[in-house]
Amino acid sequence: MRMLVIDKGTTARTLRETLLSSRLSADQANAAIEHLQATNPHVDLKALKPGTIVFVPDAPAFKRSASDSVIDAVLSDVERLVEGALDAARARARVAAEASALENAELGKTLRSAAFKRAIGQDAELQSAVDAAGEALKQENQETQEAEQTLTDASKAAIAALRSLSAVLRG
Repeated sequence: MRMLVIDKGTTARTLRETLLSSRLSADQANAAIEHLQATNPHVDLKALKPGTIVFVPDAPAFKRSASDSVIDAVLSDVERLVEGALDAARARARVAAEASALENAELGKTLRSAAFKRAIGQDAELQSAVDAAGEALKQENQETQEAEQTLTDASKAAIAALRSLSAVLRG
């Protein structure tokens, strides 16, 4: 289905000239206009008002170039919404990753400080736990970066798939 938004000055005659293929016989043109009227019972084709939306059937009698696809606007809106949501999710993940990295850096600095080392003294078991905590912080930072990259890659793939689907639907 396609649509046409009526401009100021559009008459029934200009509508016919705009929408119908020039190769139609008079009978074919009349049948096409009847089809157009049946598709648009809400519109008086003889008294067109600016801003009126006329739905144009996907039929050989009608010029495709004279109207816009109904689905194009919907698909474009969906693409923008999905892309915006994914961008927002990536931004939130980035902020969380940065906050986590700062927190881990502070904790790591504390674990390596002279004061902390003096506090744990010569306790080998405690030193082993501190070393394990330091390794866990490194691992967490690496996993956070990998998760952020995975989200970015998945977002790009989802947008590409959506655009591909949109291209198929647009024909």
